[in-house]
Amino acid sequence: MQGHHVLVNELLPNYMDGVVKAEAKEIIERHLTECAECRQRLKEMLDELADPTDADQSGNTRHEAENEDDLRFARRMKRVVRNTLASVVAGVLFFSAVSWTLGKILTEEEYLEEELEKKQELIQIDNSLISLSPPQLEILKRSGVTIEFIERTFNQNESKLVYRYHWDDPDIDYVQEDIYWPNHLIAMDLTNNELIMRKENVSSVGHHEDLVTWKLDGVRENTKTIGLELPNFAIFYKPREWEVALNNSGKTQIDQIVEVNRVRFRIEKAEVKDSQVVVYYQQLDDVHDVGLYELSFSLVDEQGTDWNKEPNIDFQIKESRTTSLPIYKDMKGLVALRLEHAALIVPGMRYKFDVHP
Repeated sequence: MQGHHVLVNELLPNYMDGVVKAEAKEIIERHLTECAECRQRLKEMLDELADPTDADQSGNTRHEAENEDDLRFARRMKRVVRNTLASVVAGVLFFSAVSWTLGKILTEEEYLEEELEKKQELIQIDNSLISLSPPQLEILKRSGVTIEFIERTFNQNESKLVYRYHWDDPDIDYVQEDIYWPNHLIAMDLTNNELIMRKENVSSVGHHEDLVTWKLDGVRENTKTIGLELPNFAIFYKPREWEVALNNSGKTQIDQIVEVNRVRFRIEKAEVKDSQVVVYYQQLDDVHDVGLYELSFSLVDEQGTDWNKEPNIDFQIKESRTTSLPIYKDMKGLVALRLEHAALIVPGMRYKFDVHP
């Protein structure tokens, strides 16, 4: 059945790493005997893992690894998003295995397929961001933001990570991890090839810094190496003052070029549609050269009050983009559109740590 295929396809990375439960393993292996497509995908994944190089079409190495362990770590972290997705539904999968034997297959599979599709959309966004943007470290160096680890504690009872984003550039307003989906830190025990589950996340903003604390599950006694991928984050740059009057009953043609953090944008128009205002714009400088930016606007009412939805932004990768602003029922008329920020999206940074006894 198609539901079997969807589930097995998503769980293949965990199956390949040997971290699925016995019930799930039996279902996967039974499906592999019947499905040529999944067998071929498993073969490709195994071939990729065995390949000592990881280069793009031009022959450039994607991961600057110094030895085979670093290459293995980079490839493993590349797959770990899918492993995380599989872990999210692992508990439900066990129930699904029982349901299949009880004749409740369709209902459970439809539910899981919907959940997988929702999470898969986020994974595709994440992969698109990494492929479109310059390397993470290059973006970070040019951004004016640094990342500093304050604490890294991994023991059997509980693990803890504390790091901070710091900046001195006066044009940076703030840094935010949680911008278009819930925080997405990935920690992995590379010694035992298993995920370290997240327990708690706290963020505190200070002067030119954002301090982030994560509490995680404990690690095994024999754990020696930890792999870590921080969440994607956005750097919100302040523009020069920019505001245009709005036609509150239809389209407002704008056609203006603005520059924020030395990156140019064309703001084309704004349209009032039902209960929202849709703004159309383009990033003129190539994403591959400067990184991916999203513009953030606010609506101004007759009393001069700003209405916006930051830090949430509309994540898009097309050349021509839109962002929508809700028209709230408490607004006292609609007067103007104001540019609030240009947000640079930085793919999550990857690290590898040794665990000391």
